[in-house]
Amino acid sequence: MTDIWGFMDAASNRFAEGRAEAVRSGTLTALADRIAEALGSASRADAEEAQARLEMVFARMLGASPTATRRAVNGTAAAESPEAAAFALGQIGFAHAVAARVASKRVEDGFVRFIRSKTVEGYVRALLGKELHNRALADALGKDEAEVSRVIGRLQANGVCDSRKEGNRRINFLTPAAEAVARDIGMGAIGTGRFHRTPPREVVRVMEQKRDELPAHLRHSLVLVADADAREAA
Repeated sequence: MTDIWGFMDAASNRFAEGRAEAVRSGTLTALADRIAEALGSASRADAEEAQARLEMVFARMLGASPTATRRAVNGTAAAESPEAAAFALGQIGFAHAVAARVASKRVEDGFVRFIRSKTVEGYVRALLGKELHNRALADALGKDEAEVSRVIGRLQANGVCDSRKEGNRRINFLTPAAEAVARDIGMGAIGTGRFHRTPPREVVRVMEQKRDELPAHLRHSLVLVADADAREAA
């Protein structure tokens, strides 16, 4: 992950030295990403870190700013002053940037539920990391080709898969959004026997820390995972 706090520290130091060009748009975009991650994290520590680091950078840059700028930030400047207008626009612009970054990365809950529905899930697993025409997909799922064709139409209408024409056949494949969701929830491809949800990253982090504290001969354990393919065939 980009060390955005290091960038912001360096940028604010340069700003204090009179080089206002130090804070560039790319840095602010990365900052918006980091704040979006903190807001979406289950860990309160991430949000607290963002708050503390931003407070420090803000105070440093404000202290190095002209009097007119400080008045605009503190709300003591005339509302019609250029500085007050610029400050208001900056706040609105950055809030918009954060909202846009969050929206660009968030998949609607309904989309996830659709992918995990009983009918659709098998198709997603069959197409995960693969490109299959209808006949091959029907064989993989043990279904009639006409039924597969109907379901594929639903998947395309809901943004789960797309297709391209090769000769007389149409090759089906998952959209990037569907593949990302499938991998994020731990949905394994057919034949892998994997059918589990990936634990939250906070849980994984704690588990790894605890494992590292164990003696070397206890750091690896036997893990049994139910075979989803056998379960579905039952």
